[in-house]
Amino acid sequence: MNIRRSKGFTLIEIAIVLLIGTLILVAVLKGQSVVNSAKTNALIAQIKDLTDAVHGFRNTTGYLPGDMPNAGGTFSSVNATCNYALGAGGAGPGDTRIDTVLKSACVTEQLFAAGLIKAKVDPQTSLHFQTHPFFQGLDYTVAPFQEPIRIIDTPRAVAQLPTLVSNRNIPHYIQIDNLPCNIALEIDTKFDDGDMGNGRVMSNPPPPAPPLPACQDPPQLITLFVPFN
Repeated sequence: MNIRRSKGFTLIEIAIVLLIGTLILVAVLKGQSVVNSAKTNALIAQIKDLTDAVHGFRNTTGYLPGDMPNAGGTFSSVNATCNYALGAGGAGPGDTRIDTVLKSACVTEQLFAAGLIKAKVDPQTSLHFQTHPFFQGLDYTVAPFQEPIRIIDTPRAVAQLPTLVSNRNIPHYIQIDNLPCNIALEIDTKFDDGDMGNGRVMSNPPPPAPPLPACQDPPQLITLFVPFN
């Protein structure tokens, strides 16, 4: 009777398998790093483009986008929701503040109508909106009039993050929702001091106190406030 012995893996074969697995893991991690780097650069460019578009709109019309009354008279494609009349007594549209949820939503609508930015259409409101490269949703499904990246006035930012001291030199912030903490830290480093608990750029929730790391692993999703003048 012939008895066949089952042969196990040799040390060399095991080493080769481990090496191949390690190389695959390194390639995946490197690829993810490259993707995140590209997305971060795209978000930085988006913040700068949004800032430039707002300044361009204001220089052309004399109003902040979202705060322009009777915008339909200048830009015929503006959705009727954002074609509101001048506020009475200096309040409402035309008061130089993006101080309501509707105004924040109409920033993108009026900028798009002016041909200054690209945007998608929200099926819930029929308004134009923008997302950002790290937004997890397939569409604008956070809530009506709540874009993942939007401009708000400082009092509304302070209401969400009390440690963000109201500063008259910073009338508005760009609010970026659902942003991975490690990416938010890179954005803070680019525009401020790399400390999301202090300075001009801050996060909600704030980072834990040292010596704990600013971001967990895996990074949690947070909201970042970038000052806008």
